[in-house]
Order: sequence, then C-alpha cells, then structure tokens
Amino acid sequence: MSQKNNKSNYFIIGSLFLIGYWFLGYDGITFSDDVYYMQFGRDFWKGLELEDSSHFTERWGAYLFSGLFTHLLGYSDRLASIPSLISYLTSFYLLLHLKNENIYRFWLTLFFCTQVFLLHFLPKVYPDSLLVLWVILVPFAAIYREKYPAWMALTMASAFMVGFATKETMVLLLPFPFLVFIFDWKKGHDLTFFKWFAFWSILILGAYFSINIIKYQNAFYHVDAIHANYYNWEFSYHDKGWEAILKRITYEPILVFINRSFWIYLVFSISGMVIGIKSKDKIVFEFTMAALCLLIGFWFMSSTLEFYNPIYLNPRHLIILVGPLSVLIAIGVEDWLKKPNWKARISTLIALGIFVAFFHDDLKMGAYLTGMGLLYIFASDHKFFKPAFVLLMIFPVVASIYFQFQTKNYQHFKNQFNQYVLTTDNQTPIITNNFVYFSREVLLGELPSPPDNLYQVEDWAKIINQNPDEFKVFIYKYYQHAYPAEQEFINSFESWVSTSSFQITEEFEDEWIKTRTYRNISGEGLLQTFLSPCSENPVYIETYPEFISGSSVAACQ
Repeated sequence: MSQKNNKSNYFIIGSLFLIGYWFLGYDGITFSDDVYYMQFGRDFWKGLELEDSSHFTERWGAYLFSGLFTHLLGYSDRLASIPSLISYLTSFYLLLHLKNENIYRFWLTLFFCTQVFLLHFLPKVYPDSLLVLWVILVPFAAIYREKYPAWMALTMASAFMVGFATKETMVLLLPFPFLVFIFDWKKGHDLTFFKWFAFWSILILGAYFSINIIKYQNAFYHVDAIHANYYNWEFSYHDKGWEAILKRITYEPILVFINRSFWIYLVFSISGMVIGIKSKDKIVFEFTMAALCLLIGFWFMSSTLEFYNPIYLNPRHLIILVGPLSVLIAIGVEDWLKKPNWKARISTLIALGIFVAFFHDDLKMGAYLTGMGLLYIFASDHKFFKPAFVLLMIFPVVASIYFQFQTKNYQHFKNQFNQYVLTTDNQTPIITNNFVYFSREVLLGELPSPPDNLYQVEDWAKIINQNPDEFKVFIYKYYQHAYPAEQEFINSFESWVSTSSFQITEEFEDEWIKTRTYRNISGEGLLQTFLSPCSENPVYIETYPEFISGSSVAACQ
C-alpha cells in the first residue's frame, strides 16, 4: 500500500474517532464561561453591543466563529461547538502530514486523538479548543519558513494575533520566534522569513492597537481589562503568601500532570525533545521549542503583570500541549520504545507517577499508570503490545463518557427542564440552581426569551416576599459534583420551608433531578410565616455576586 494511502487511512481513522466523540461524548454545556461565549457570539452577529466589562468580550476569537454557526443555523451549543471540531480536525491533518513514516502516523494518531481532556472540550464552546489550532500553526509555519518565507510569516503572525484574541495563554509562545531567529542567525541561515514576520507583525499589531484607540481610547485595553478583572479566589497564589507560590512553581505542576492524565504525554515526549535539542532537525526542533515554551510558560508565567501570580493549571488550559507533545512522542518512538537506556528512564518516571497518584489517594490514576507501566516495561517487544497499548489509551475515553452520563445525563436534564418550564404557568415562580438560572437562555434556546418566573436558589427569599399561593422547585443534582457551594442555599431554603405553611403537593425525583410543587395551605398568607426585615428577628440572606465565575473554574470546566 502506498504512503499516500496509508496517510489517508490514518486521517480517516483519527477523524472518525474525533467526530464520533463529538457526537457520543456530548454532555452539554458547563453552565459557566461557555454561556458567555455563546451569548457574545449571538449578540455580535446580531450587531448588538456586548454588555460586559470583562476581558471576555475582547476574546473575539472565542465567540466570532461559534456565533457565526448559531447565527446561521440556530442558537444551540451543539452548533456552536462545530468550530472546535474543525479546529481539531485541521490540527490533526496538519500534524499528520509532517512526516511520511507509518510509525510516526500511528503514534501521532493514537496520542493526539485520545487525550481525555482534549476530547472533553471537543463538543464544547471554549477558547482552549480553538487555541489548539493556533498554537500548532506557529511551529508548523516555522518548518516551512525558508521555502515560503512571506506566506509562512503571515501565517505565524496571524496565528499569534487570532490566538491572543481567542485566549491570552497564546503569549506563552512569544519566545518561540526569537529562539528560532537566534538559531538561524547563528547557523548563517537565510533570515528573509523574519523580515517578513516583523513586517506582518507591525502591520497586524498596528491595526489592532488602532482599533483599540478608536474604540476605547486605549491601545492596551485588552491587557488593562485583564488586570481590572483580576480577583483573589481559591486558586490564586499571590494573596496566599510566598509558601503557596513556592509550592505552585516547584512540585504542584507535577501533581497536576499526573492527576490530570498528562503525565504519560510529558514522559514519552522527553526523548523527542532531546532529539530536537541535539539534532536541531526540521520538525522536531520547531516542535521541541514550541513545547518547551508552553511548558515553561505554564510552570512560571504570571496571570497578571501587576504582581506575580502563577497561572492556575486548569486541565482545560493544558490541552494546547497535546499537539506538540504528540508530535514529539511520535518522532521519538524509536528511542522510548526500543532503547534500554530510555526505557529505564521512562520506567522510572512512570513509577514516580504511580507513587504520587497512590500517595494522593488517586486510586484510579494509580491503577491506570500501573497498568501502563507494566505493559511498557515487560511487553513492549511483544506483538500484542500495540493493540494492548491502544486499548489502554482508549479505555479512559470510554470511561469518561460513561462517567459524564452517569453524573450529568445532560440531555435528560435539559428535556425535563424545558418540559417543566413550558408546562408551568408563567405566574408560578420556579426556583432552580444558580448555574441553571445563569444558563437559562442556552437551555431554553427555542423560546423567544427566558420566562420571568425563573429564580436562582440563592434568591429564594425574593419569592417569599411575593407571597405566592404556589411555587415550584427544580433542582439539578449535578450541583453536588460541579457546584457544591450551592448546598448552602438549598439548605437555607429547606430549613425555612420545613417550618412554613407550605406543603408539598407534587414531587418527582430520579438520579439526576428533583422537582417539587409547594402550596400555601394557610389562609393567613405567606408573609405571616416569614420574618420580614422589619420584624424583631429579621432573617438575612447572604448573596454571592461572584458565585458563577468562581465555582466554574473549581469545577475544572
């Protein structure tokens, strides 16, 4: 079979796997930032002003493409995630065509298409899944810098600009063109590419800064917006002292890589990095430099320029590493798979991952790395190694789909929620989860506008002040997994209602949702059962305006 046909076969297999996950692995929205991006995309293509003062509005690369699909085809998170699928398929195609060897294509396909967190954000509306492509385009353009200097310079400059406008982590690659320039300059290579890159960069940045000056009277509005919207939270370090910062920039990244399924990618890519540093051959050198820029950036980069606060290593952020690391794994496979000295080093690192996982009571990851390590150490020379390794890589993907269905069962929830809202009189208040209320426009996308009778559970006292004869409650139990802080509001509501004159007249509960209808059976009315702010013992309901933004990241979404 020809090399060309083999290349096509790997692309077909990998593409079908990605497309299959886009369909079968769909588990709905995350009830967080993705809701903002969908709303921004919708309003942008409608020509409306984006009513938000955060830096999210400046991430037009995150909502411009998804908004186009929802504008043309309908307001749905499924349609809004099509650009993510296109990003992955394009990235896979570019990486697959870098080298002709079948061994490279096999391992590239396997590692790129099976990373759990990369796949998890495939059917979602997040900038990180789009950033996968823009990151890959930078070293890809550098590979062909001598053959097509003007076009590749434009490609790299555009990737940097659109990538930064998609998410700010694109700046982690900024050292890359300078490193490549130093290499070419020392080797006496043609520097035409860098002249073109400087030209295109000045032109693009000039246009970008000019637009900011015209629109905001501030060329650096995007950067200033990031600083203005910074706040201390659970995963910030600057406010917790030097011990927290030291922990974050020493061993904490290792824990994250192990616990979040990136450890084997980092471990198996090391031999490829060594090849790139020593040989400085095309492809492997460029992707080594790109991977090192990202890794060092994630390890030490600050989230703000005003003070040092290392980036929180959310696994969603790390998915942009998968492309470069997969290339290095596939290029270095002859070393890490067959050479005894490399096998000894990598086996030691896998053993470290096993120890850390079990030490932190991550039994699943510990067991998984143990299986991977035993297979690698004792069976890498056997003919069943490849199929067994493939199964080990695919197993977490299948398990994650099953876990998300068991935990979330999004489609069931959405259908029940829509039916519940549509069959409830619009004068009857409905109390629901904070994150469900926040996402109501997406969840009820077929309605012209969200109904006015929906309330978030932290505002249950507002319903009480309305003195209704009847109200309903719709609780999505997914909050226990993703937004446990909501338990406080639910407890306060249930504590009050248990002593009120309201009684349950209808009730439904399954593994994922719980609904109740409460009716006031007292003729005295609701306000007489509730202590108003003017009474001797007023009840104060504490609210949390930052609730959604804070808990969203804690849920790793």
